[in-house]
Amino acid sequence: MINPYFSDLKDIIKERDISKIVVFHTDHFEPWKGSDSDSLNYTLNLLKKFKTSTSKYDHSKNLSLFYKIPINYSNKPINLKENRYKVDGEEFFFSNEYYTNFDLALIKPVMNLLSKDTLHEFHLHIHHEHFTNSSYYKFPKSKNDSKRLKLFLKILRKRLDLEIEQKINNYCFIHGCWALNASDKSVCNIEDEISILMQNNIIGDFTFPAGRYKCDPELKEPFTIIPIRKERSYDSINSDPTKINRIPKIKDRRRFLIWNQALSYADCSLDYRSKIKDFTFFYPKTRIKRWLQKGYKLNNILFIKTHSHSFDQQYYECFPHEHNKVIELHNILQEFCIKNAIELEYKTVNEVIRDLYKIDKNLETYLTKLEFIDDNFQLFKKYNIEQNINIKSQIKPSKISKKKLLSRYNNSPIIEDLDLYNQYIIDLFFKTKQLKIEKLTNYFKKRINNNVFFSKYDIDILKYLLSIPKLNSVSITEIGPGLGSLSLLLSLFKFEVYSVENNKTNFEYFSFLAKHCKVVFNKDLKLTLYHGLFPLQKAKLSSTRNFLISTNVISTATKNLQESILNEFENYTDIIIMISRFGINRDDILSKSMLQDLIIEKSFILVSEISANLIHFRKI
Repeated sequence: MINPYFSDLKDIIKERDISKIVVFHTDHFEPWKGSDSDSLNYTLNLLKKFKTSTSKYDHSKNLSLFYKIPINYSNKPINLKENRYKVDGEEFFFSNEYYTNFDLALIKPVMNLLSKDTLHEFHLHIHHEHFTNSSYYKFPKSKNDSKRLKLFLKILRKRLDLEIEQKINNYCFIHGCWALNASDKSVCNIEDEISILMQNNIIGDFTFPAGRYKCDPELKEPFTIIPIRKERSYDSINSDPTKINRIPKIKDRRRFLIWNQALSYADCSLDYRSKIKDFTFFYPKTRIKRWLQKGYKLNNILFIKTHSHSFDQQYYECFPHEHNKVIELHNILQEFCIKNAIELEYKTVNEVIRDLYKIDKNLETYLTKLEFIDDNFQLFKKYNIEQNINIKSQIKPSKISKKKLLSRYNNSPIIEDLDLYNQYIIDLFFKTKQLKIEKLTNYFKKRINNNVFFSKYDIDILKYLLSIPKLNSVSITEIGPGLGSLSLLLSLFKFEVYSVENNKTNFEYFSFLAKHCKVVFNKDLKLTLYHGLFPLQKAKLSSTRNFLISTNVISTATKNLQESILNEFENYTDIIIMISRFGINRDDILSKSMLQDLIIEKSFILVSEISANLIHFRKI
């Protein structure tokens, strides 16, 4: 008898055209706790147990161990043994690769066996928050954070080579506490961190998706960048972020790989006692469904990155890979693949990178063979890389003639247009009597007073829709648009938009703004407004592809209409929805997952996570 669940999964495989699944595990490998001989011996025995237990299962035979290597540091030389290292000009010391609290002679035999008698491979995992500026920092502030990290990496590489008796040419990296390149300044403030990693033979980062969601890159799939000195540089257009198998604008400099995927941190975590609660951990079938829907696909191959902290003390009795639900998860996946002739492979990080090399013929050259050039912003003029979007424009449209406004609209790039539209609408609020700011909710008051009309989500959706190829015959319906910032923005960029707003004040203000934008920017603006509750008040469906967008629809009225709205979804080809704010606030993973499942039951498939909690579904 065919498992009906497998039939459901088979539809996803068919829709996404997947013929092979590659699963690879990245372990935040931190075995060393304490410094006394009892702690050391206990850990050595745990490592032997880990070596034995990982060999039992297909899913754990070849793990990628991102190893936190034991190197000590102090601002007091008497705390460390001889042959210390330090950055020139400061009294702050790192232990030599031979001398730490953990005797190399004792560690080396066990680590050597773990390396040579298994298929596991080693990479680097670094927590530097205790010796560089952060909320955890234990020492007087220093201007030498970058130099300290660079020196620390050199010592770690030497120590790893000694422990496993193997010289590694290219490593990958996972950032302790996930704050790569100053993406969370409570942990990391090193804005040239990626450059430092590259100088230490590190070709790629596998930190993401992060336990701190705010650190996650905007791109929800693997991509490469050039190193630049900037906070969370991987999101900067100046670093030329380029998806795998695409040609970058900057082709003659060594690049760095950033792995990310649409799967959330919880989706790919095997930490069964994690503080980040995820009900799907205990429902393996639900998790597999998410993997198939949201995993990274390149050509016909689906790549799934998992992670855990196997040597967290709470897992000493049962490592994550040997937990019964993890075993069940992989057994179900293997059974499904066998029954549906899907090739399934468990690989290491290096093997996955080699797979990427085979598909993207230029990638190996970009990551390993081109000249490394550190932060040189003069290069960006040569390549015509645009600056990051900055909503707060220096231009005051109210001082520019209508003729000049229209001229700029017809000829300027997106960035200038956004600045222009934003500031013009902000000016309307402060310079017209019809728009009284005191009538607005606190949320909108704050936005207007901060000179921000278009929200981050508005811009994320615009950029996402503009990136979809051949999106020609399309209409967009937004429900609950508020003041209409998203609907206005999309219509200004030539989309056909219908908006349904129930709040009387919001509807009147939106109508006023739309009228002025039509006069000043484009008299043929394709924007139609409806006053009422969706779906009691429906919008027109006029195209072969119809998007329904819901980003912030929570009220007593919509709470009672959730089921009717969900039923109306079936009349649209695409849904873009903020799953955390639909009908009610959904702050926990369980309620958001249940909403996702309800949408999928309407014959939709998850296409992409545009940004946090903002999901694009498309009808199968």
